[in-house]
Amino acid sequence: MNLAELLPHSNAVLNATSTLALCAGFVAIRGKRIALHRACMISAVIASAVFLAGYLTRFALTGTHRFPDVGVIKSVYLAILFSHMLLDVAVVPIVFRLLFLARRGRFEEHKKLARYGCRCCLRGWLAAPASLCLWGRQSQPTMRLSRTTQQQHARISYPPPSAPPPDTSHPDSSSDATLTPASRARR
Repeated sequence: MNLAELLPHSNAVLNATSTLALCAGFVAIRGKRIALHRACMISAVIASAVFLAGYLTRFALTGTHRFPDVGVIKSVYLAILFSHMLLDVAVVPIVFRLLFLARRGRFEEHKKLARYGCRCCLRGWLAAPASLCLWGRQSQPTMRLSRTTQQQHARISYPPPSAPPPDTSHPDSSSDATLTPASRARR
Protein backbone atom coordinates (compact mmCIF):
# COMPACT_ATOMS: atom_id res chain seq x y z
CA MET A 1 0.00 0.00 0.00
CA ASN A 2 1.52 3.33 -1.04
CA LEU A 3 1.16 6.71 0.66
CA ALA A 4 -1.68 7.91 -1.61
CA GLU A 5 -3.73 4.83 -0.65
CA LEU A 6 -2.90 5.11 3.06
CA LEU A 7 -3.70 8.81 3.48
CA PRO A 8 -7.51 8.65 3.13
CA HIS A 9 -7.68 6.09 5.95
CA SER A 10 -5.31 7.99 8.23
CA ASN A 11 -7.17 11.23 7.46
CA ALA A 12 -10.45 9.60 8.48
CA VAL A 13 -8.88 8.46 11.76
CA LEU A 14 -7.46 11.95 12.40
CA ASN A 15 -10.82 13.57 11.62
CA ALA A 16 -12.59 11.21 14.02
CA THR A 17 -9.93 11.78 16.68
CA SER A 18 -10.34 15.53 16.38
CA THR A 19 -14.13 15.27 16.61
CA LEU A 20 -13.96 13.01 19.67
CA ALA A 21 -11.41 15.28 21.36
CA LEU A 22 -13.63 18.29 20.69
CA CYS A 23 -16.67 16.53 22.18
CA ALA A 24 -14.64 15.32 25.18
CA GLY A 25 -13.33 18.86 25.71
CA PHE A 26 -16.88 20.20 25.65
CA VAL A 27 -17.98 17.66 28.25
CA ALA A 28 -14.89 18.39 30.35
CA ILE A 29 -15.50 22.15 30.49
CA ARG A 30 -19.15 21.56 31.38
CA GLY A 31 -17.88 19.57 34.36
CA LYS A 32 -15.40 22.36 35.27
CA ARG A 33 -12.40 20.10 34.54
CA ILE A 34 -10.24 22.79 32.98
CA ALA A 35 -7.00 20.78 32.67
CA LEU A 36 -8.80 17.97 30.82
CA HIS A 37 -10.57 20.54 28.61
CA ARG A 38 -7.24 22.14 27.72
CA ALA A 39 -5.67 18.75 26.88
CA CYS A 40 -8.65 17.75 24.73
CA MET A 41 -8.68 21.02 22.81
CA ILE A 42 -4.94 20.93 22.17
CA SER A 43 -5.33 17.32 20.98
CA ALA A 44 -8.15 18.36 18.64
CA VAL A 45 -6.05 21.19 17.17
CA ILE A 46 -3.02 18.92 16.67
CA ALA A 47 -5.11 16.16 15.07
CA SER A 48 -6.72 18.74 12.77
CA ALA A 49 -3.35 20.20 11.78
CA VAL A 50 -1.95 16.74 10.98
CA PHE A 51 -5.17 15.96 9.07
CA LEU A 52 -4.74 19.13 7.00
CA ALA A 53 -1.14 18.21 6.20
CA GLY A 54 -2.26 14.71 5.14
CA TYR A 55 -5.14 16.08 3.09
CA LEU A 56 -2.89 18.52 1.23
CA THR A 57 -0.30 15.77 0.67
CA ARG A 58 -2.97 13.49 -0.79
CA PHE A 59 -4.20 16.30 -3.01
CA ALA A 60 -0.64 16.91 -4.24
CA LEU A 61 -0.17 13.20 -4.97
CA THR A 62 -3.49 12.33 -6.59
CA GLY A 63 -5.11 15.62 -7.64
CA THR A 64 -8.84 16.24 -7.62
CA HIS A 65 -11.37 13.44 -7.66
CA ARG A 66 -14.61 13.88 -9.57
CA PHE A 67 -17.88 12.58 -8.16
CA PRO A 68 -18.85 9.68 -10.43
CA ASP A 69 -22.65 9.96 -10.24
CA VAL A 70 -25.04 12.44 -11.87
CA GLY A 71 -28.40 13.92 -10.99
CA VAL A 72 -29.88 14.44 -7.54
CA ILE A 73 -27.21 12.43 -5.71
CA LYS A 74 -24.47 14.60 -7.15
CA SER A 75 -26.38 17.77 -6.19
CA VAL A 76 -26.80 16.55 -2.60
CA TYR A 77 -23.13 15.56 -2.45
CA LEU A 78 -21.97 18.92 -3.75
CA ALA A 79 -24.24 20.80 -1.31
CA ILE A 80 -22.82 18.83 1.62
CA LEU A 81 -19.27 19.22 0.34
CA PHE A 82 -19.68 22.98 -0.16
CA SER A 83 -21.07 23.48 3.35
CA HIS A 84 -18.28 21.31 4.78
CA MET A 85 -15.60 23.34 3.00
CA LEU A 86 -17.19 26.68 3.91
CA LEU A 87 -17.46 25.78 7.60
CA ASP A 88 -13.92 24.38 7.73
CA VAL A 89 -12.49 27.54 6.18
CA ALA A 90 -14.54 29.74 8.52
CA VAL A 91 -13.44 27.84 11.63
CA VAL A 92 -9.68 28.37 11.13
CA PRO A 93 -9.58 32.01 12.28
CA ILE A 94 -12.06 31.17 15.07
CA VAL A 95 -9.74 28.44 16.38
CA PHE A 96 -6.74 30.76 16.31
CA ARG A 97 -8.74 33.43 18.15
CA LEU A 98 -9.92 30.87 20.74
CA LEU A 99 -6.36 29.72 21.36
CA PHE A 100 -5.24 33.35 21.71
CA LEU A 101 -8.05 34.21 24.15
CA ALA A 102 -7.39 31.11 26.27
CA ARG A 103 -3.66 31.83 26.37
CA ARG A 104 -4.32 35.40 27.52
CA GLY A 105 -6.78 34.24 30.16
CA ARG A 106 -9.72 36.10 28.61
CA PHE A 107 -12.16 33.30 29.36
CA GLU A 108 -15.44 35.21 29.07
CA GLU A 109 -14.65 36.18 25.45
CA HIS A 110 -13.32 32.67 24.88
CA LYS A 111 -16.56 31.15 26.17
CA LYS A 112 -18.77 33.32 23.93
CA LEU A 113 -16.77 32.63 20.79
CA ALA A 114 -16.36 28.92 21.60
CA ARG A 115 -20.11 28.40 21.31
CA TYR A 116 -19.95 29.32 17.62
CA GLY A 117 -16.58 27.73 16.98
CA CYS A 118 -17.64 24.39 18.40
CA ARG A 119 -20.79 24.33 16.28
CA CYS A 120 -18.85 25.21 13.12
CA CYS A 121 -16.26 22.51 13.82
CA LEU A 122 -18.81 19.81 14.49
CA ARG A 123 -21.01 20.66 11.53
CA GLY A 124 -18.01 20.86 9.22
CA TRP A 125 -16.51 17.63 10.49
CA LEU A 126 -19.80 15.73 10.50
CA ALA A 127 -20.51 16.78 6.92
CA ALA A 128 -17.35 14.97 5.80
CA PRO A 129 -18.64 11.44 6.63
CA ALA A 130 -21.97 12.28 4.97
CA SER A 131 -20.21 13.24 1.75
CA LEU A 132 -18.03 10.12 1.96
CA CYS A 133 -21.14 7.94 2.30
CA LEU A 134 -22.48 9.42 -0.91
CA TRP A 135 -19.09 9.00 -2.56
CA GLY A 136 -19.09 5.34 -1.51
CA ARG A 137 -21.98 4.71 -3.88
CA GLN A 138 -19.46 4.67 -6.72
CA SER A 139 -18.74 1.00 -6.08
CA GLN A 140 -22.35 0.00 -6.72
CA PRO A 141 -22.92 -1.69 -10.08
CA THR A 142 -26.04 0.38 -10.88
CA MET A 143 -24.04 3.58 -11.10
CA ARG A 144 -24.22 5.44 -14.38
CA LEU A 145 -21.11 6.89 -15.96
CA SER A 146 -20.83 10.65 -16.04
CA ARG A 147 -20.92 12.41 -19.39
CA THR A 148 -17.19 13.13 -19.16
CA THR A 149 -16.40 9.48 -18.51
CA GLN A 150 -18.62 8.40 -21.41
CA GLN A 151 -16.81 10.82 -23.70
CA GLN A 152 -13.44 9.52 -22.53
CA HIS A 153 -14.54 5.95 -23.24
CA ALA A 154 -15.79 6.98 -26.70
CA ARG A 155 -12.37 8.44 -27.57
CA ILE A 156 -10.55 5.17 -26.92
CA SER A 157 -9.59 3.60 -30.24
CA TYR A 158 -10.10 -0.10 -30.21
CA PRO A 159 -8.26 -2.33 -32.72
CA PRO A 160 -10.34 -3.33 -35.74
CA PRO A 161 -11.81 -6.80 -35.59
CA SER A 162 -9.51 -9.39 -37.09
CA ALA A 163 -10.52 -11.47 -40.09
CA PRO A 164 -12.35 -14.66 -39.24
CA PRO A 165 -10.21 -17.78 -39.22
CA PRO A 166 -10.18 -19.70 -42.51
CA ASP A 167 -12.63 -22.55 -42.94
CA THR A 168 -10.59 -25.74 -42.89
CA SER A 169 -13.51 -28.15 -43.33
CA HIS A 170 -12.90 -28.43 -47.13
CA PRO A 171 -9.58 -29.73 -48.42
CA ASP A 172 -9.36 -26.96 -51.01
CA SER A 173 -10.03 -24.10 -48.55
CA SER A 174 -6.67 -24.26 -46.76
CA SER A 175 -4.82 -23.75 -50.03
CA ASP A 176 -7.22 -20.92 -50.98
CA ALA A 177 -6.44 -19.10 -47.73
CA THR A 178 -2.75 -18.90 -48.62
CA LEU A 179 -3.32 -17.77 -52.21
CA THR A 180 -3.27 -14.13 -53.26
CA PRO A 181 -6.18 -12.79 -55.34
CA ALA A 182 -4.00 -12.84 -58.50
CA SER A 183 -3.02 -16.48 -58.04
CA ARG A 184 -6.64 -17.42 -57.35
CA ALA A 185 -7.62 -15.91 -60.73
CA ARG A 186 -5.03 -18.06 -62.46
CA ARG A 187 -6.45 -21.22 -60.98
